[in-house]
Amino acid sequence: MAHEIRQGGRPDIVCMILSHDLNFEDMTAVVPLGLDKQPRYVLLDASQVSIALPEDFLSGARQSYFTHPNMLHMALYVKSDWLKTIGLMVAKVTKQKHKLSVHSSYEAAMQHLMTLAEANGKR
Repeated sequence: MAHEIRQGGRPDIVCMILSHDLNFEDMTAVVPLGLDKQPRYVLLDASQVSIALPEDFLSGARQSYFTHPNMLHMALYVKSDWLKTIGLMVAKVTKQKHKLSVHSSYEAAMQHLMTLAEANGKR
């Protein structure tokens, strides 16, 4: 497993920090992210992950936590244009483009999620 889970700035925000190579455990981390218990906003920090993807990556993406009904929005923090393209492709393939934003800094990704969560809390 090549990820670390951290609590975000609110109880409904959780962060997954990826490192090394992405694997299926990273992609299907519903329970570690708390998505089995409540709706969450997810900050995915892929700034340090290798650009190597697991075999059958797209099949895994269709079954990933990104498609879980409790995943409200994912803010993807990436430095690599290649990984940005992959993230956008996964959003399109899974028909979840409305649940993805891409950011060039951790702070921008977190601020985006905080804004979404606060706006959702006022509804």
